[in-house]
Amino acid sequence: MFYAMVIEDSKPIARDIKRQVEAAHPRVRVTAVVYNGLEALQLLKEHPVDLVITDIRMPRMDGLTFIAEAKRLRPQLKFVILSGYSDFDYARQAIQLGVSEYLLKPLVQSELSTILERLVSEIETKRRIELADQIAYNLSQEDPNKTFEMPGHWQGFCLAVIRFGYFKTGNIALNREELEHHVRNHFSDLECIVADSPGEAEKIAVLALSEGQSQSIDENMMTFHAFLKSVHPLPFLAYSPEATSSHQIAPLYRMLSRHLDHQVKPGMPQCWYVERELYGNRMQNSDSFEERAKTKCIALIKNGRQSALEEELDALAKHWESTRASIFQIKAGLNAMFHAALPMYHPDMVDELLSTCESYADISRKAMDKLSPLMEQSEPRGQIIQQIDDFFRANLHRHINMQELSENLNYSATYIIRVVKQSRGMTPIEYFNKMKIDEAKKMLDSNENIMVKDIADALGFTNQHYFSKVFKQYTGCTPSEYKNRRTH
Repeated sequence: MFYAMVIEDSKPIARDIKRQVEAAHPRVRVTAVVYNGLEALQLLKEHPVDLVITDIRMPRMDGLTFIAEAKRLRPQLKFVILSGYSDFDYARQAIQLGVSEYLLKPLVQSELSTILERLVSEIETKRRIELADQIAYNLSQEDPNKTFEMPGHWQGFCLAVIRFGYFKTGNIALNREELEHHVRNHFSDLECIVADSPGEAEKIAVLALSEGQSQSIDENMMTFHAFLKSVHPLPFLAYSPEATSSHQIAPLYRMLSRHLDHQVKPGMPQCWYVERELYGNRMQNSDSFEERAKTKCIALIKNGRQSALEEELDALAKHWESTRASIFQIKAGLNAMFHAALPMYHPDMVDELLSTCESYADISRKAMDKLSPLMEQSEPRGQIIQQIDDFFRANLHRHINMQELSENLNYSATYIIRVVKQSRGMTPIEYFNKMKIDEAKKMLDSNENIMVKDIADALGFTNQHYFSKVFKQYTGCTPSEYKNRRTH
């Protein structure tokens, strides 16, 4: 329902406007009728409404003055001016105040209906966006004390989590507005809100339910999921039983998202009705075959036996397929294998690998593609670091980016970053800057008359200010302060 205020100094005309407004739109109710702008302004402070239909010429405070004051009090209010005067100056002032419509008396019912339909649509859209933002904020804060009101006319709602790809992160979901458009088309008899999830690969749909509608939601969800498969290769959907309070949204989201974590399978987009929490924080256990296969794979990786490893990974993938293992279980197995066998292991490595797999067979092939170069590069880490050190020392006088470093060392940028982070605890560029600052300290120590600008130029910094900023970042003081400490 949408609530309106009518301001008109003639009581009979005010009553007639109220009747016409409520007849023009079934969801608009006039909850306040007042007879001048000053009275309306006072009432508005305690009696919020969605839109105001006001006359212009009234005693005590005219309509245009009221609108200017009311907008400061409630910026989101919609205004319709209804006047017997067609003076252009009134219209011009109304436009400057952001008035939605300017109508002349007597009212034409069809024009009023059209205007109210448009205003109701604008208000409704804004409400949906605000509620979607509140839901997203509530989930991102994970604070049960932060709550919000669901639409008062909703008897209940169903929550759905829509995931694009295997994981809640590392992929991009459909645009929120685009997805809401699809949801509204497929659930045309239900009001809905689509909100962002804490994971960028997920979205949340909240569907209003009236009595009896929860019985037909299953078929609609299946139909909607079938549509999603036409716009994304791997959509997964989990939805909840009917709920009634905004307090339930966060726990329902966690339940549904966790269900997707545990149930998503390679290349098999699915839709689930989830009635209760099945997993909590428990991990799925791998079976004895998987444990033996992982142990054997680790030994083969450490011994550099690529052909035997390829056969073992194929057997493991076939076992996962025969047992319909979930991505969750496969990820845990590969993580344990990669972590135990590879000094260059990074947690994102397995997620990146699995995100491109469309079948169980893909997993063994792409795991081998990932492991082969790492097996070749896992031994000479000290040698690689030495090459990086040598290259940096030879180029302290200029600027270097990751592309140049990668091309000169003939390793990928991702691999170099991983090696330097594990060996030096910082990114390659941070490490290069540290080497430059160490050299700058030597120059300051050996020559008390040297200029800071000359050091910045010698070490390839774009300007003295940037050099001083980097110097302070690594030493806690500016070059000048460092110089003064040395001389006192």
